[in-house]
Amino acid sequence: MKIKHNNKGFSLIELIIVIAILSIVTSTVVVGVGYLYSTNVKSSLKKLNSALMKTQSYTTTKSIQSRDIALKITKDSTGCVLHYVDMTNSDAEIAGMDAEKIGNSKIYVALEYSDGTTQTVDSSNPGYVCFDRATGGLLPESGSGAYLKKIYVSNASNPVGSGMYITISKVTGKTDIYINGAKK
Repeated sequence: MKIKHNNKGFSLIELIIVIAILSIVTSTVVVGVGYLYSTNVKSSLKKLNSALMKTQSYTTTKSIQSRDIALKITKDSTGCVLHYVDMTNSDAEIAGMDAEKIGNSKIYVALEYSDGTTQTVDSSNPGYVCFDRATGGLLPESGSGAYLKKIYVSNASNPVGSGMYITISKVTGKTDIYINGAKK
């Protein structure tokens, strides 16, 4: 009489192959998601830089007095938003300069000042960037007198120290973008 063996399980080699395939798929997904977040941060950084140049240009051509025009950076539940405001008129939006969304709710912005202080921007704590109408350079913060040094953009809730930021010359207002520590 013949005995029938019912081998319906997996061999060790089959299990190793399945685990290897799952490892490759998982690592590809993780790298892809990381790339998407990095792309979103880079896009937000470039939009912010463009808005800084737009604010500087508008200030030097349309401003009436110092601190009347500013770029106001806020963050709400939908993401980071830039507003062009008249600071002498209770932050009223400037006509013809619509607010711009620069990133989704996973994007964070922080400002670093020359005195070493930092400010992470949120809905109750907006950041302001003001340019001098005569020179195009930065104006110091009205309270502390410190100058804005860097603007960090990241997908981490504490963006200070991240490798993606904008530097601003206090004398000329010229901006430089750094991605992973390298000037672009």
